[in-house]
Amino acid sequence: MRKFLTLIIFFNLLIVNISFAKEIEYLLFKSSNYEKPKNFDAFVWHEGKKLKIIKGRDIDNPKDKIIVIYNHGGWGWNKGWGPGWDLYLAKLMAPQLSGKKINGKEIVLWMNGSLIDKKNDPYKGKEIGYACGWKLKGAWHREWHECVLNDFPTYLREKRTIEIINYFADKGTPRDQIFLSGHSCGGWNALRLEGKYPDAFNAAISYMPNCWDRRPNGLVRKTLIDEMKTFKKLDAIIYSSPVDGGEDWKASYQDLKWIGDIPGAKMIKLPGHNAKDGKEISVNGKLCENLPRMHGGWEEVWPEGKKKLRSAKKFIAVDKKEKKAMMKKAKGHNMLYRECFDSYYPQILDFIASKVK
Repeated sequence: MRKFLTLIIFFNLLIVNISFAKEIEYLLFKSSNYEKPKNFDAFVWHEGKKLKIIKGRDIDNPKDKIIVIYNHGGWGWNKGWGPGWDLYLAKLMAPQLSGKKINGKEIVLWMNGSLIDKKNDPYKGKEIGYACGWKLKGAWHREWHECVLNDFPTYLREKRTIEIINYFADKGTPRDQIFLSGHSCGGWNALRLEGKYPDAFNAAISYMPNCWDRRPNGLVRKTLIDEMKTFKKLDAIIYSSPVDGGEDWKASYQDLKWIGDIPGAKMIKLPGHNAKDGKEISVNGKLCENLPRMHGGWEEVWPEGKKKLRSAKKFIAVDKKEKKAMMKKAKGHNMLYRECFDSYYPQILDFIASKVK
Protein backbone atom coordinates (compact mmCIF):
# COMPACT_ATOMS: atom_id res chain seq x y z
CA MET A 1 0.00 0.00 0.00
CA ARG A 2 2.83 2.39 0.91
CA LYS A 3 4.60 1.63 -2.35
CA PHE A 4 1.34 2.29 -4.20
CA LEU A 5 0.92 5.70 -2.52
CA THR A 6 4.56 6.52 -3.25
CA LEU A 7 4.00 5.76 -6.93
CA ILE A 8 0.88 7.95 -7.00
CA ILE A 9 2.76 10.88 -5.40
CA PHE A 10 5.68 10.41 -7.81
CA PHE A 11 3.30 10.28 -10.79
CA ASN A 12 1.53 13.48 -9.68
CA LEU A 13 4.83 15.29 -9.19
CA LEU A 14 5.92 14.15 -12.63
CA ILE A 15 2.72 15.58 -14.16
CA VAL A 16 3.30 18.90 -12.34
CA ASN A 17 6.89 19.08 -13.56
CA ILE A 18 5.91 18.23 -17.12
CA SER A 19 3.17 20.87 -17.02
CA PHE A 20 5.64 23.44 -15.71
CA ALA A 21 8.13 22.56 -18.45
CA LYS A 22 5.42 23.00 -21.05
CA GLU A 23 4.52 26.39 -19.61
CA ILE A 24 8.12 27.56 -19.92
CA GLU A 25 8.30 26.25 -23.47
CA TYR A 26 5.02 27.99 -24.24
CA LEU A 27 6.35 31.32 -23.01
CA LEU A 28 9.62 30.99 -24.88
CA PHE A 29 8.68 29.44 -28.17
CA LYS A 30 4.98 29.27 -28.92
CA SER A 31 3.37 32.24 -30.63
CA SER A 32 0.35 32.85 -32.83
CA ASN A 33 -2.40 35.35 -33.37
CA TYR A 34 -4.63 33.50 -30.93
CA GLU A 35 -2.67 33.34 -27.69
CA LYS A 36 -4.38 34.46 -24.50
CA PRO A 37 -3.06 37.86 -23.33
CA LYS A 38 -0.49 37.83 -20.53
CA ASN A 39 -1.27 39.64 -17.28
CA PHE A 40 2.24 39.65 -15.85
CA ASP A 41 5.03 42.22 -16.18
CA ALA A 42 7.97 41.15 -18.31
CA PHE A 43 11.08 42.26 -20.16
CA VAL A 44 11.22 40.56 -23.58
CA TRP A 45 14.03 39.85 -26.02
CA HIS A 46 14.26 37.79 -29.18
CA GLU A 47 17.08 35.23 -29.36
CA GLY A 48 17.02 33.36 -32.63
CA LYS A 49 13.58 31.79 -32.83
CA LYS A 50 13.07 32.05 -29.07
CA LEU A 51 11.26 34.76 -27.20
CA LYS A 52 13.18 35.32 -23.99
CA ILE A 53 11.00 36.52 -21.14
CA ILE A 54 12.11 37.79 -17.75
CA LYS A 55 9.14 38.33 -15.47
CA GLY A 56 8.98 41.31 -13.15
CA ARG A 57 10.30 44.86 -13.07
CA ASP A 58 13.93 44.36 -12.08
CA ILE A 59 16.81 44.16 -14.52
CA ASP A 60 20.60 44.07 -14.24
CA ASN A 61 22.52 47.32 -14.78
CA PRO A 62 19.42 49.54 -14.93
CA LYS A 63 21.45 52.72 -15.43
CA ASP A 64 22.72 51.34 -18.75
CA LYS A 65 19.26 50.43 -20.04
CA ILE A 66 16.77 52.36 -22.19
CA ILE A 67 13.40 50.99 -21.12
CA VAL A 68 10.52 51.13 -23.60
CA ILE A 69 7.30 50.48 -21.69
CA TYR A 70 4.45 49.02 -23.75
CA ASN A 71 0.83 49.53 -22.62
CA HIS A 72 -1.91 47.54 -24.30
CA GLY A 73 -5.27 49.04 -25.23
CA GLY A 74 -8.89 48.34 -24.44
CA TRP A 75 -11.47 49.57 -21.93
CA GLY A 76 -11.00 46.48 -19.81
CA TRP A 77 -11.29 42.75 -20.34
CA ASN A 78 -14.07 40.47 -21.52
CA LYS A 79 -14.35 36.74 -22.18
CA GLY A 80 -12.95 37.09 -25.67
CA TRP A 81 -10.00 39.29 -24.80
CA GLY A 82 -7.71 40.19 -21.93
CA PRO A 83 -6.52 41.17 -19.58
CA GLY A 84 -2.91 41.71 -20.52
CA TRP A 85 -0.47 42.04 -23.41
CA ASP A 86 -0.25 39.94 -26.54
CA LEU A 87 2.51 37.36 -26.81
CA TYR A 88 2.40 37.46 -30.60
CA LEU A 89 2.95 41.23 -30.59
CA ALA A 90 5.88 40.83 -28.19
CA LYS A 91 7.44 38.40 -30.66
CA LEU A 92 7.10 40.99 -33.44
CA MET A 93 8.35 43.98 -31.43
CA ALA A 94 11.18 42.42 -29.41
CA PRO A 95 13.67 41.78 -32.26
CA GLN A 96 13.11 45.32 -33.57
CA LEU A 97 13.80 47.06 -30.25
CA SER A 98 15.33 44.94 -27.49
CA GLY A 99 19.10 44.57 -27.61
CA LYS A 100 19.68 47.60 -29.85
CA LYS A 101 22.39 49.95 -28.55
CA ILE A 102 22.28 53.75 -28.43
CA ASN A 103 25.29 55.58 -27.02
CA GLY A 104 26.41 52.39 -25.29
CA LYS A 105 23.02 51.86 -23.65
CA GLU A 106 20.82 48.86 -24.40
CA ILE A 107 17.14 49.17 -25.32
CA VAL A 108 14.83 46.72 -23.56
CA LEU A 109 11.12 46.30 -24.24
CA TRP A 110 8.98 45.93 -21.12
CA MET A 111 5.41 44.63 -21.44
CA ASN A 112 3.08 46.08 -18.83
CA GLY A 113 0.87 43.39 -17.32
CA SER A 114 -0.38 45.51 -14.42
CA LEU A 115 -2.92 47.74 -16.15
CA ILE A 116 -5.97 45.71 -15.12
CA ASP A 117 -6.67 44.40 -11.61
CA LYS A 118 -9.45 41.81 -11.81
CA LYS A 119 -9.84 41.78 -8.03
CA ASN A 120 -9.89 45.46 -7.11
CA ASP A 121 -10.88 47.46 -10.20
CA PRO A 122 -14.46 48.69 -10.61
CA TYR A 123 -16.57 45.90 -12.12
CA LYS A 124 -13.55 43.61 -11.54
CA GLY A 125 -11.75 45.20 -14.47
CA LYS A 126 -14.36 44.15 -17.02
CA GLU A 127 -14.82 46.19 -20.19
CA ILE A 128 -16.31 49.40 -18.80
CA GLY A 129 -18.67 50.01 -21.73
CA TYR A 130 -20.32 46.62 -21.31
CA ALA A 131 -20.39 46.97 -17.51
CA CYS A 132 -22.12 50.35 -17.65
CA GLY A 133 -24.43 49.11 -20.40
CA TRP A 134 -25.61 46.19 -18.28
CA LYS A 135 -25.99 48.46 -15.27
CA LEU A 136 -28.08 51.05 -17.15
CA LYS A 137 -29.83 48.59 -19.50
CA GLY A 138 -28.56 50.48 -22.51
CA ALA A 139 -25.61 52.45 -23.81
CA TRP A 140 -24.25 55.48 -25.62
CA HIS A 141 -26.53 57.98 -23.86
CA ARG A 142 -25.41 60.75 -21.47
CA GLU A 143 -25.78 58.67 -18.31
CA TRP A 144 -23.80 55.83 -19.89
CA HIS A 145 -20.95 58.18 -20.89
CA GLU A 146 -20.86 59.56 -17.34
CA CYS A 147 -20.73 56.01 -15.94
CA VAL A 148 -17.81 55.18 -18.24
CA LEU A 149 -15.88 58.33 -17.32
CA ASN A 150 -16.55 57.87 -13.59
CA ASP A 151 -14.57 54.61 -13.56
CA PHE A 152 -12.61 55.13 -16.77
CA PRO A 153 -9.79 52.54 -17.06
CA THR A 154 -7.59 55.15 -18.75
CA TYR A 155 -7.54 57.17 -15.54
CA LEU A 156 -6.73 54.09 -13.42
CA ARG A 157 -3.90 53.18 -15.81
CA GLU A 158 -2.48 56.69 -15.52
CA LYS A 159 -1.79 56.16 -11.82
CA ARG A 160 -0.38 52.67 -12.33
CA THR A 161 1.86 53.68 -15.23
CA ILE A 162 3.34 56.63 -13.32
CA GLU A 163 4.01 54.31 -10.37
CA ILE A 164 5.87 51.94 -12.71
CA ILE A 165 7.91 54.77 -14.24
CA ASN A 166 8.84 55.96 -10.75
CA TYR A 167 9.83 52.39 -9.83
CA PHE A 168 12.22 52.13 -12.78
CA ALA A 169 13.68 55.57 -11.95
CA ASP A 170 14.13 54.67 -8.28
CA LYS A 171 15.92 51.47 -9.29
CA GLY A 172 18.47 53.42 -11.29
CA THR A 173 17.24 53.96 -14.84
CA PRO A 174 17.49 57.69 -15.62
CA ARG A 175 14.16 59.22 -16.54
CA ASP A 176 15.49 60.39 -19.90
CA GLN A 177 16.09 56.69 -20.69
CA ILE A 178 12.46 55.71 -20.11
CA PHE A 179 9.99 55.84 -23.01
CA LEU A 180 6.27 55.13 -22.85
CA SER A 181 4.60 53.41 -25.79
CA GLY A 182 1.20 51.92 -26.37
CA HIS A 183 -1.44 50.91 -28.87
CA SER A 184 -5.02 52.22 -29.15
CA CYS A 185 -6.08 53.28 -25.61
CA GLY A 186 -2.50 52.53 -24.57
CA GLY A 187 -1.29 54.88 -27.29
CA TRP A 188 -3.68 57.63 -26.25
CA ASN A 189 -2.64 57.20 -22.64
CA ALA A 190 1.03 57.49 -23.60
CA LEU A 191 0.25 60.89 -25.14
CA ARG A 192 -1.84 61.97 -22.13
CA LEU A 193 0.91 61.12 -19.68
CA GLU A 194 3.56 62.84 -21.79
CA GLY A 195 1.42 65.97 -21.83
CA LYS A 196 0.56 65.84 -18.13
CA TYR A 197 3.91 64.66 -16.72
CA PRO A 198 6.59 65.89 -19.14
CA ASP A 199 9.41 65.39 -16.63
CA ALA A 200 8.44 61.87 -15.56
CA PHE A 201 9.90 60.14 -18.65
CA ASN A 202 11.57 61.04 -21.93
CA ALA A 203 8.93 60.76 -24.67
CA ALA A 204 5.93 58.84 -25.99
CA ILE A 205 5.67 56.37 -28.86
CA SER A 206 2.01 56.09 -29.81
CA TYR A 207 0.46 53.54 -32.17
CA MET A 208 -3.04 54.21 -33.57
CA PRO A 209 -4.15 56.30 -30.57
CA ASN A 210 -7.86 56.50 -29.76
CA CYS A 211 -9.91 55.52 -26.74
CA TRP A 212 -13.58 56.34 -27.09
CA ASP A 213 -16.83 54.88 -28.43
CA ARG A 214 -18.71 55.08 -31.71
CA ARG A 215 -21.37 57.68 -30.86
CA PRO A 216 -20.92 60.83 -32.95
CA ASN A 217 -19.82 63.74 -30.75
CA GLY A 218 -19.84 61.48 -27.68
CA LEU A 219 -18.84 62.77 -24.25
CA VAL A 220 -15.85 60.44 -23.79
CA ARG A 221 -14.24 61.58 -27.05
CA LYS A 222 -14.94 65.22 -26.27
CA THR A 223 -13.40 64.89 -22.80
CA LEU A 224 -10.22 63.29 -24.10
CA ILE A 225 -9.85 65.60 -27.10
CA ASP A 226 -10.42 68.73 -24.98
CA GLU A 227 -7.72 67.58 -22.57
CA MET A 228 -5.26 66.88 -25.39
CA LYS A 229 -5.77 70.38 -26.77
CA THR A 230 -4.59 71.89 -23.47
CA PHE A 231 -1.07 70.49 -23.82
CA LYS A 232 1.53 73.09 -24.77
CA LYS A 233 4.16 70.49 -25.72
CA LEU A 234 4.12 66.82 -26.60
CA ASP A 235 7.40 64.97 -27.11
CA ALA A 236 6.05 62.07 -29.13
CA ILE A 237 6.08 60.14 -32.36
CA ILE A 238 2.59 59.08 -33.39
CA TYR A 239 1.53 56.49 -35.98
CA SER A 240 -2.02 56.86 -37.24
CA SER A 241 -3.95 55.14 -40.00
CA PRO A 242 -6.18 57.00 -42.47
CA VAL A 243 -8.37 53.86 -42.48
CA ASP A 244 -8.27 53.03 -38.76
CA GLY A 245 -11.53 51.09 -38.97
CA GLY A 246 -12.08 50.74 -35.24
CA GLU A 247 -15.37 51.49 -33.53
CA ASP A 248 -14.10 54.82 -32.20
CA TRP A 249 -15.87 57.72 -33.96
CA LYS A 250 -13.52 59.88 -36.07
CA ALA A 251 -10.32 58.16 -34.98
CA SER A 252 -8.35 58.03 -38.23
CA TYR A 253 -5.34 60.13 -39.24
CA GLN A 254 -7.41 62.82 -40.96
CA ASP A 255 -9.41 63.31 -37.76
CA LEU A 256 -6.40 63.49 -35.44
CA LYS A 257 -3.63 65.02 -37.55
CA TRP A 258 -3.99 68.27 -35.57
CA ILE A 259 -2.10 66.53 -32.74
CA GLY A 260 0.98 66.87 -34.93
CA ASP A 261 0.68 70.66 -34.59
CA ILE A 262 1.40 70.48 -30.86
CA PRO A 263 5.08 71.45 -30.41
CA GLY A 264 7.29 68.36 -30.12
CA ALA A 265 4.76 65.96 -31.69
CA LYS A 266 5.60 64.11 -34.91
CA MET A 267 2.57 62.63 -36.67
CA ILE A 268 3.17 59.78 -39.13
CA LYS A 269 0.47 58.92 -41.66
CA LEU A 270 0.34 55.19 -42.39
CA PRO A 271 -0.75 53.83 -45.78
CA GLY A 272 -4.42 53.42 -46.63
CA HIS A 273 -6.05 50.76 -48.80
CA ASN A 274 -3.35 50.63 -51.44
CA ALA A 275 -3.30 46.93 -52.37
CA LYS A 276 -5.48 44.18 -53.81
CA ASP A 277 -8.38 46.05 -55.39
CA GLY A 278 -8.20 48.78 -52.79
CA LYS A 279 -9.23 46.49 -49.93
CA GLU A 280 -5.87 45.67 -48.35
CA ILE A 281 -2.89 47.61 -46.94
CA SER A 282 0.77 47.26 -47.82
CA VAL A 283 3.89 49.04 -46.54
CA ASN A 284 6.76 49.46 -49.01
CA GLY A 285 5.33 46.62 -51.06
CA LYS A 286 4.89 44.26 -48.10
CA LEU A 287 1.29 43.19 -47.62
CA CYS A 288 -0.23 43.46 -44.15
CA GLU A 289 -1.63 39.95 -44.21
CA ASN A 290 -4.92 38.82 -42.69
CA LEU A 291 -5.94 42.11 -41.14
CA PRO A 292 -9.45 42.08 -39.66
CA ARG A 293 -12.14 44.00 -41.52
CA MET A 294 -13.21 47.54 -40.60
CA HIS A 295 -15.71 47.92 -37.76
CA GLY A 296 -16.26 51.63 -38.27
CA GLY A 297 -15.18 54.71 -40.18
CA TRP A 298 -18.39 55.42 -42.04
CA GLU A 299 -20.73 58.19 -40.97
CA GLU A 300 -23.52 57.18 -38.59
CA VAL A 301 -26.40 58.96 -36.88
CA TRP A 302 -28.34 58.32 -33.71
CA PRO A 303 -31.76 56.73 -34.39
CA GLU A 304 -34.48 59.30 -33.95
CA GLY A 305 -36.63 58.96 -30.85
CA LYS A 306 -34.22 56.62 -28.99
CA LYS A 307 -32.87 57.61 -25.55
CA LYS A 308 -30.36 54.74 -25.36
CA LEU A 309 -29.34 51.74 -27.44
CA ARG A 310 -28.68 48.11 -26.63
CA SER A 311 -26.67 47.30 -29.74
CA ALA A 312 -24.18 49.13 -31.93
CA LYS A 313 -26.17 47.81 -34.89
CA LYS A 314 -28.88 50.30 -34.00
CA PHE A 315 -26.76 53.23 -35.22
CA ILE A 316 -27.93 54.24 -38.68
CA ALA A 317 -25.37 54.48 -41.48
CA VAL A 318 -25.73 57.66 -43.53
CA ASP A 319 -24.61 55.77 -46.64
CA LYS A 320 -25.40 52.05 -46.42
CA LYS A 321 -23.48 51.25 -49.60
CA GLU A 322 -20.37 52.94 -48.19
CA LYS A 323 -20.69 50.96 -44.96
CA LYS A 324 -21.07 47.68 -46.85
CA ALA A 325 -18.00 48.43 -48.95
CA MET A 326 -15.86 49.53 -45.99
CA MET A 327 -16.74 46.42 -43.97
CA LYS A 328 -14.94 44.39 -46.66
CA LYS A 329 -11.72 46.41 -46.29
CA ALA A 330 -8.70 45.96 -44.01
CA LYS A 331 -8.67 47.58 -40.58
CA GLY A 332 -5.61 49.83 -40.28
CA HIS A 333 -5.92 49.94 -36.49
CA ASN A 334 -4.28 46.50 -36.30
CA MET A 335 -1.23 47.15 -38.49
CA LEU A 336 1.10 47.07 -35.48
CA TYR A 337 0.23 43.37 -35.15
CA ARG A 338 1.57 42.51 -38.60
CA GLU A 339 5.10 42.15 -40.00
CA CYS A 340 4.39 44.90 -42.53
CA PHE A 341 4.88 47.41 -39.69
CA ASP A 342 8.54 46.33 -39.28
CA SER A 343 9.81 49.00 -41.66
CA TYR A 344 8.82 51.73 -39.18
CA TYR A 345 11.07 50.52 -36.37
CA PRO A 346 14.25 52.12 -37.76
CA GLN A 347 12.39 55.44 -37.60
CA ILE A 348 11.40 54.69 -34.00
CA LEU A 349 15.01 53.85 -33.13
CA ASP A 350 16.13 57.14 -34.70
CA PHE A 351 13.50 58.94 -32.63
CA ILE A 352 14.78 57.32 -29.42
CA ALA A 353 18.39 58.10 -30.39
CA SER A 354 17.50 61.76 -30.97
CA LYS A 355 16.13 61.96 -27.42
CA VAL A 356 18.81 60.10 -25.46
CA LYS A 357 21.95 62.01 -24.55
